[in-house]
Amino acid sequence: MSTTPNLRKLGLCGALTTRSGDLKCPDIDFLAHLKTLKLFNTIPMSKAGRLSSSILFPRSLRKLTVSNLYLHWKEAWVFELIPNLEVLKLKFHAFVGKGWETSPKAFPCLKFLRFHELDLETWTASHDHFPVLQRLQVYRCPYLMEIPEDFGNICTLEWIELSECSDAASNSARDIREVQESFGNDWPKILLNPRV
Repeated sequence: MSTTPNLRKLGLCGALTTRSGDLKCPDIDFLAHLKTLKLFNTIPMSKAGRLSSSILFPRSLRKLTVSNLYLHWKEAWVFELIPNLEVLKLKFHAFVGKGWETSPKAFPCLKFLRFHELDLETWTASHDHFPVLQRLQVYRCPYLMEIPEDFGNICTLEWIELSECSDAASNSARDIREVQESFGNDWPKILLNPRV
């Protein structure tokens, strides 16, 4: 990769973790023009993994897809440090554990967030953690109890889609729409698909 500093899209598929659970992502911080990154780990994990403190992502990164890393949710802070991230897709055990608590102003530019096949139960966040979020998709996260209530105060939110999620999560999405309607807004659109 050192010979391609102008790379704009990159996918890394393979042994991205050690057997003990440490993420061993190559150094890509020098890729100053990288816009899109996909990480897919092929090492099966039996417990939540950890990040190396040396991992840095390029400031230019706009889209990130993470699959099968089995990181503990407390390690998600590293993605909060990507200042221009607009799209984040967390798929197939990207993170494991019961709860995720984001920090204030965590994702200042994030417009699209997708959860797909995660075991997340509680998600603690407020509208100022995702100030410009437009679309939220939650697929096959049957343990998630609710979409954060304060998302009703995200004025840019246009779309919430849930599929194969709990009734409680679906009800929380409806509550968010009711909050928006109380402000005179006819958004966000709520799409609820029945569990299979």
